[in-house]
Parts: sequence; structure tokens; C-alpha cells
Amino acid sequence: MKSFEKSAYVGYTATPFANIYIDPDVDHAELGADLFPDSFIRTLPSPTNYLGPERVFGLQVDNDDEEDVPPLPLVRPVDDAESWIPSKHKSSFVPSDDLPRSLREAIASFVLASAARRVRGQTKVHNSMLVHVTRFTAVQGIVRDQVASTADSARYGLASAPGTRISRCSPSPRPTTRTAQVRLSRPQVNVVGAKEPGVNRL
Repeated sequence: MKSFEKSAYVGYTATPFANIYIDPDVDHAELGADLFPDSFIRTLPSPTNYLGPERVFGLQVDNDDEEDVPPLPLVRPVDDAESWIPSKHKSSFVPSDDLPRSLREAIASFVLASAARRVRGQTKVHNSMLVHVTRFTAVQGIVRDQVASTADSARYGLASAPGTRISRCSPSPRPTTRTAQVRLSRPQVNVVGAKEPGVNRL
């Protein structure tokens, strides 16, 4: 800054705390003062399409002049899975055949969301759904089969719907990678931890 008789510095940054933490008392004999913004600091309003951590997780403010930012409804606790897989179980546990309604609705929502993307022309993009309900590989293998069965029911339901045209490949599972998958055309449901890989395709 001492290279000029008169100088002004205006910083525009997405990480304002980096400037706030600059030592305001630094005054180098040759280089002069540091770039601490002691003249003014202004915050710019976020655009309407900005999606930062405040928007995702919410923010409770201490200033009465500001309003709290509500979080997005990304996490939805479920209370209907305890009878299917208890939160505490052993590696020998066998889940019941009756998947909880929340999981069945999640699978159906995933299928519908994937279909909507296709309608929009997004046919070469990846779609995936993660199902992780246990840390035991054997239990997760059973879950994989149950999720595959539920996805097959949705697949055959769509295939038999009036006015629906769906191209079909072989309905029998065939192994691909080490990760167990149920692939509805390009979308897939990944069940973490299962030993036996398998893919069902439309």
C-alpha cells in the first residue's frame, strides 16, 4: 500500500472472516499496514437462489433485528421401523418381510422422481437411493433382497399400468459390482453392506 502516495483497497470476498481475523495493529516499516478492513465492512444480501448452510440447516440469530432462518425439511425422522429392524439388534437378526411404510413410500418417491427427470430430458444423469439401516453385512443382505422385491413390484406395476410403454430386459438379477444395487433402468437403489451383488433392470 505504500507503493503509492494515495491508495484505496476494496475487498470483495465470500469468506469475510478471513479479513476480520487480520491483525489490525500490523504496521510494517516497508510495506505499511495490513489489509484489515478498518474503514467499513458491508454484507451483501444473498440472492434468492443461494443455497448455503444457513438455508439447509437453519440459523438461530441473537440479533433482534434479524429473523431466524428455518431449515429445509431434508431430515424426516421415522418411527415405524422399530418393528422391522430394531435400533439394537445382533448380526443374526432376521428382519420381518413387512417393510415399514416410510421405506416403501421412499422407494416409490425415488421411482417417481427418477421418472420426472426422464420426462425433463435428463436421461443420461445418475440417480441413486441409499438404504443403510444396519452395520451387519448379513442383515443388510436380507434388506437388499427385500428392497429389490419392493422395487420389482413397482416395476411390474408400472409395466402393467394402462397406457404405459416400458422397454423390458431380462427380469432376472445379474451381478455387476461389489455394491448391491436394484437398478430401475438407469436409477438405482444401493443397499450398503450386502455381500451378494445384483441388478434388476427394466
